[in-house]
Amino acid sequence: MTYSEEIKELVKVRLMSTPPDIKISIGGFGEFTGQQLVEEVNKGTAAGDAAIRMEILFLRRMPTLSRTVSRSG
Repeated sequence: MTYSEEIKELVKVRLMSTPPDIKISIGGFGEFTGQQLVEEVNKGTAAGDAAIRMEILFLRRMPTLSRTVSRSG
Protein backbone atom coordinates (compact mmCIF):
# COMPACT_ATOMS: atom_id res chain seq x y z
CA MET A 1 0.00 0.00 0.00
CA THR A 2 1.14 3.54 -0.67
CA TYR A 3 1.05 6.02 2.20
CA SER A 4 1.18 9.81 2.02
CA GLU A 5 4.32 11.57 3.18
CA GLU A 6 2.32 13.15 6.01
CA ILE A 7 1.34 9.72 7.35
CA LYS A 8 4.92 8.49 7.08
CA GLU A 9 6.22 11.54 8.94
CA LEU A 10 3.65 11.13 11.70
CA VAL A 11 4.61 7.47 12.12
CA LYS A 12 8.33 8.29 12.12
CA VAL A 13 7.90 10.95 14.81
CA ARG A 14 5.95 8.51 16.98
CA LEU A 15 8.56 5.78 16.44
CA MET A 16 11.43 8.15 17.27
CA SER A 17 9.79 8.81 20.63
CA THR A 18 10.16 5.13 21.55
CA PRO A 19 12.88 4.68 24.22
CA PRO A 20 16.01 3.12 22.66
CA ASP A 21 15.93 0.11 25.00
CA ILE A 22 12.40 -0.88 23.90
CA LYS A 23 12.00 -3.41 21.09
CA ILE A 24 8.88 -3.68 18.95
CA SER A 25 8.01 -7.09 17.56
CA ILE A 26 6.39 -7.13 14.15
CA GLY A 27 5.07 -10.55 13.21
CA GLY A 28 7.45 -12.55 11.05
CA PHE A 29 9.76 -9.58 10.51
CA GLY A 30 11.40 -9.72 13.95
CA GLU A 31 12.15 -7.19 16.66
CA PHE A 32 13.13 -3.59 16.00
CA THR A 33 13.99 -0.46 17.92
CA GLY A 34 12.02 2.65 17.04
CA GLN A 35 15.01 3.98 15.09
CA GLN A 36 15.31 0.74 13.11
CA LEU A 37 11.63 0.97 12.19
CA VAL A 38 12.11 4.57 11.06
CA GLU A 39 14.81 3.27 8.70
CA GLU A 40 12.43 0.53 7.47
CA VAL A 41 9.74 3.15 6.80
CA ASN A 42 12.29 5.28 4.92
CA LYS A 43 13.34 2.29 2.79
CA GLY A 44 9.72 1.35 2.07
CA THR A 45 10.18 -2.24 3.24
CA ALA A 46 7.42 -4.66 4.19
CA ALA A 47 8.41 -4.24 7.86
CA GLY A 48 8.14 -0.46 7.47
CA ASP A 49 4.69 -0.79 5.90
CA ALA A 50 3.63 -3.08 8.77
CA ALA A 51 4.82 -0.46 11.28
CA ILE A 52 2.77 2.19 9.49
CA ARG A 53 -0.33 -0.04 9.51
CA MET A 54 0.13 -0.74 13.24
CA GLU A 55 0.43 2.96 14.07
CA ILE A 56 -2.59 3.90 11.95
CA LEU A 57 -4.66 1.19 13.64
CA PHE A 58 -3.53 2.36 17.07
CA LEU A 59 -4.34 6.00 16.31
CA ARG A 60 -7.78 5.08 14.97
CA ARG A 61 -8.55 3.07 18.10
CA MET A 62 -7.10 5.62 20.52
CA PRO A 63 -10.44 7.36 21.29
CA THR A 64 -11.96 4.00 22.23
CA LEU A 65 -8.91 3.07 24.30
CA SER A 66 -9.00 6.33 26.24
CA ARG A 67 -12.68 5.82 27.13
CA THR A 68 -11.90 2.32 28.39
CA VAL A 69 -9.01 3.55 30.55
CA SER A 70 -10.97 6.47 32.01
CA ARG A 71 -13.84 4.17 33.04
CA SER A 72 -11.58 1.72 34.83
CA GLY A 73 -9.41 4.35 36.52
